[in-house]
Amino acid sequence: MPSVCDDIIDAEVNGEPPPGDFQKFTDEQAEAVERKLLKRKQRLYQLIAKSDSKALREEALQHGLIDDDVRSKAWPLLLDLKDLPDWDNISGEELERHHEYNQVVLDVNRSIKRFPPSIEDSRRIAIQDELIATIVTILSRNPGLHYYQGFHDVAVTILLVVKSKMAGHIIEKISTEHLKPFLEPTMERTSSLLEYIYPILEKIDLDLCKHLDRSGVGTIFCLPWFITWFSHTIEVYETLMRLFDYFLAYDHKPGTEFLLPLYLIVSILEHWKDDILEQECEMAALHSFFYRPLDTLDFEMLLKKADRYYHSYPPESMKRAVEKRIKDKEERQRLEDLERKALRERRLRPKAPNTPWMRRLTVVAIGVVFVLSSVYYARVKSGNYRFSMAQISNILRNHSYLWTYLHNELEET
Repeated sequence: MPSVCDDIIDAEVNGEPPPGDFQKFTDEQAEAVERKLLKRKQRLYQLIAKSDSKALREEALQHGLIDDDVRSKAWPLLLDLKDLPDWDNISGEELERHHEYNQVVLDVNRSIKRFPPSIEDSRRIAIQDELIATIVTILSRNPGLHYYQGFHDVAVTILLVVKSKMAGHIIEKISTEHLKPFLEPTMERTSSLLEYIYPILEKIDLDLCKHLDRSGVGTIFCLPWFITWFSHTIEVYETLMRLFDYFLAYDHKPGTEFLLPLYLIVSILEHWKDDILEQECEMAALHSFFYRPLDTLDFEMLLKKADRYYHSYPPESMKRAVEKRIKDKEERQRLEDLERKALRERRLRPKAPNTPWMRRLTVVAIGVVFVLSSVYYARVKSGNYRFSMAQISNILRNHSYLWTYLHNELEET
C-alpha cells in the first residue's frame, strides 16, 4: 500500500498539491520525502543505463518519469529508438518550397502560449524555428503524411523536453505510428476513430451514452483532446508531461497506438456524468459545457480507469459496433441529403407561365364549365331537360357574383 511519502512524491511529480497539511510535516519527514524522490530518480537512471525498457515502462505508467532530464533519456528507449544517426533538418530553401511550409509557420507562430512564461524571447524564437524545420523535414521525408492543425502542439511538447537532435526521431516515430491516422490527406479516418467513444461509453454507462447521443453533440468537442494528446487544452505542464509519459509508455496492441487517448476521454466523460446529465439535452448546451478546463481533474485516477476500460473493452471487441454506428450514421446522412436535394429541386422548379393570354384562357374555361354545370344542375333538379334561352339566362342571372368575378379577371388580363 502506498505510503504518505509516495502520495506526496506523486503529487510533486505531477504538479499537484500534496495530500493533507504538508506544512505540518517535520523537517525529518520532508527530508524523507526528498530522499525517496531521489531514490526513485536514481532507479530510473539505472534502468536507462541498462536499457531496461520493460521496467522503465512500468515506472512510467505507474508513477511518471519525474522530470524532463529523465524523460529525454527514457522516451527514446520506450519507443525503441537506438543507435540512430543525428537528426538533420532539410535546408532553408528546400524547407520553404514545401507545399505545407506556410501553414506550419502560421500555426507555430500562434503557439506562444505553449512556452514557459519565463523563457527568453531569443530562446523561444530559436525553438520555434527548430520546430518548423523539424515538422517540415518529417513531412518531406514521409510523403504519405499530411500536416494537420494541432500536430505542432504535440511536436513542440517533445521539443521542449528533449533538447537534442533525438527530438526529431521521436516526433517522426510517433508520426508514423501513434499519430499516423491524423496525418492522412483527410480527417475521415480520424472522425471514424472518434466514433469508438460511444460504443465504449455504452458499455460503461448506458444512460450517459443515450443523453449525449440524443443531444447530437457528436464527437467534435473532443477532437482537439484526441489529436493533440490534450496538449492544446491542458496548461499545467507537469500534468501534460504525465499524460505524454503514459501514452508513450503504454503497451498497446499492434495497430492501436492511436486509440488509448479515446479511453481517457471516455473516463473523463464518465467522471463528469452528473454534471452532463444536468445539462439540457441539446447540442449547443453540451458543446459549451465541454469547454470547461481539464487541469483540475485527477488524472491519476482517470488513467487507472482508462487502463481498466482498455482491457475490459479492447479496441478489437468494439470494432463491429463502431462499424455499425458509422454505417447507420452514413445512411442517415444519405437520407438527409436526399431530402435536402428534393427540397432544393422543388424550390428551383420553374413555375407554370403566367402570361396574360394564359390567364384569359383560364378565366374563360372557368366560366364555360360553370355555365354548363349550372344548366345541367337546374335540369336535373326540375326534371325538365328542355330549357329555352330565356330560362337559361334567368338561371345564370342568379349567379351574378360569378360574372362580376370573371369580368374583373378579364379586365386585369
